[in-house]
Amino acid sequence: MALASCKECGKKVSTSAKTCPSCGIPSPTKKKENSETHLGIKKGSTEGNAIGVIIMVAFWGIVIFAILNTNSCSTGNLF
Repeated sequence: MALASCKECGKKVSTSAKTCPSCGIPSPTKKKENSETHLGIKKGSTEGNAIGVIIMVAFWGIVIFAILNTNSCSTGNLF
């Protein structure tokens, strides 16, 4: 009977156990799925969140710029 750490609580569990006796998670010694995006950034990481925020700010900036300049486009003054 080999022991490994539970992926959820970190306590030692038999590798043949179906659930962790401490926290009850199923398959406690199997590795978690790879949670990387296609860009190689881990999901939920600070780097991934920062990139998402930058993209959203840029998108909404362009939208607001376009809305505010619709009146000037009809008069021929673009900026």
